[in-house]
Amino acid sequence: MPNWGSGNLALADTLRRRSDGTREVERGAGIPAGPLEGCSADLVTDEAIDWLRDGRDPEAPFFLFVCYHEPHEPVATAERFTRLYGDIEDPAERALWGNVTQLDAGFGRLMAELDSQGLREDTLVFFTSDNGPALTAKHPYGSAGPLRAKKGHLWEGGIRVPGLLRWPGETEAGSVSFEGYSGWGQSRCLCRNWYAPSPLMVWGPTNHSISLRPSMPSFAW
Repeated sequence: MPNWGSGNLALADTLRRRSDGTREVERGAGIPAGPLEGCSADLVTDEAIDWLRDGRDPEAPFFLFVCYHEPHEPVATAERFTRLYGDIEDPAERALWGNVTQLDAGFGRLMAELDSQGLREDTLVFFTSDNGPALTAKHPYGSAGPLRAKKGHLWEGGIRVPGLLRWPGETEAGSVSFEGYSGWGQSRCLCRNWYAPSPLMVWGPTNHSISLRPSMPSFAW
């Protein structure tokens, strides 16, 4: 979820809570969080919001990379979300759809925090997934629509996923793009177009990445 430029990198920072309740940022510390209580989306969102409030330099551009666990197994869903699907008989299915809603609620809180800090208009937000539906024995639910197969397969149902982009002033709300690109070229694309050093892609030739930038103005939510 970038506000593009150099200055802040959440991946390399640890927002450390002191015993007296105050917080400090340790650059590149990577301190383990230890045992935590609660569902993943709440914990991840809380950390992201904490960093936005207390971990970044408010005068510098920032890059915040937020990875949610939901709806990956093990599926752990708060009761307030499973009860929204009380008309579904199978408890495993209730838990799965509640898990997706749990993710949605966490992401919504994060977007609300951007608004509360006045960051909406100059922050590019990109939301996507890394694979198609898992469809496991325990949770055989979800759909890749008309696409073939599921997670773990190289058919489109396993690797082709939707993405949402919000970039005020650059993308038109409600528009849709059918342009395709590969996620592994994303970091190179973003660095190239926002004047940051491009990362070394050790897995293969850098000219195999496809830039998302030409299609960015054509879609958004």
